[in-house]
Amino acid sequence: MTERRRIRVVVLTNVPAPYRFPLFRVLHNRPDLELKVFFTASSYNNRPWKPPAEMDFKYRVLPGVTIPMGRILSQDYLYLDINPTAFWELQHFRPDVVVIGGYSSLTNLQTYWQFKLQGKGIVMWGEATDRAEASRIRRLLLPLIRKLYRKADACLASSTSARKLYLSYGVAQDRIFLSPLAADNSFFHSVSRLDSVERVRIRASLGLTDKPVVLYVGRLVETKGVDLLIDALARLQQEKGIFAHLLLVGDGPLRPNLERRCRQVGISAHFAGYVEQQYLPRFYGVADVFVLPSYYEPFGLVLNEAMACQLPVVVSDRVGAADDLVVNGRNGYIFPAGDCFKLAEALERLLEDPTLCRAMGHASWEIIKEWDLERAVQGFVDAITLAASNRTARG
Repeated sequence: MTERRRIRVVVLTNVPAPYRFPLFRVLHNRPDLELKVFFTASSYNNRPWKPPAEMDFKYRVLPGVTIPMGRILSQDYLYLDINPTAFWELQHFRPDVVVIGGYSSLTNLQTYWQFKLQGKGIVMWGEATDRAEASRIRRLLLPLIRKLYRKADACLASSTSARKLYLSYGVAQDRIFLSPLAADNSFFHSVSRLDSVERVRIRASLGLTDKPVVLYVGRLVETKGVDLLIDALARLQQEKGIFAHLLLVGDGPLRPNLERRCRQVGISAHFAGYVEQQYLPRFYGVADVFVLPSYYEPFGLVLNEAMACQLPVVVSDRVGAADDLVVNGRNGYIFPAGDCFKLAEALERLLEDPTLCRAMGHASWEIIKEWDLERAVQGFVDAITLAASNRTARG
């Protein structure tokens, strides 16, 4: 009996994002797949990740240039990657299936048509959602975008909101596979479990005393809505006499403005700066409430992390993961993006009721336990299998 040949798979994506490594690692170790990941850039200015020198899966950072393009397609900042050697390097691998992370890069578009014309299996993969406010240019390009997704053999959606977007493009339901963005739940859960002495010690080292701690993790840029969070806490302090510490983990161009704003309104805030992922659980562990107030957020993996650390969560309705992970009144609250009053109202409920905080934190853990890497891998494998079978049928 002849051994079945492994499916040769290329994944083409932008930068080495640490939260993707566990997925690539599991796929790399599967006996039915031969995987190689190609990155179109080593890093972006707004993605200060520091990947290890070696990663335990096959990969290649393609040489090329990166051009900052601003927000010409959506509310998120776009970088245009041009990789002259991509055509030959990907061709040399001789893939059966090519998984392409979005359409905003010239390299991605070239790769799509290069292998589509060869009859290879094409899987489109991205984090865009139906919540994004499209720019004028994106609206003009929409017929092309729809065509790319409709002509793909399969599409990978990171959330229910992303699935809705693909359906709006005209993609058939049976060609859309959910591969949820998943954190390392066990790691975040276990490392964030601090005893009372350790929790007090870490809080003291950060200048956080006996007041509740409201945590934000992410970039300090306009789309994240951190200014709204500061104003909501100021409102609670001035109008309700409810005081809390604000702990901000992350960096970005708005940091000086946000620091100044905190001083102006009298908010107690600690700016921790950029923190490597392995140290993040301790910051979640000293917090009482997690807030993600984004005006636009394709998914929001920090929400998974906070829930794995048993925190109640307050998120805007522009967060892509909200529909899947937040049950209003059970593990947190969803508020309309930009609505300071509704955000303050949700925070008031939690900050005034420690028992409710703890109950919602436990509910967060129960929900996120089911949103794991195994589901992400299965969605990926199902999409690849369909694309490979379609490729075989085409001969």
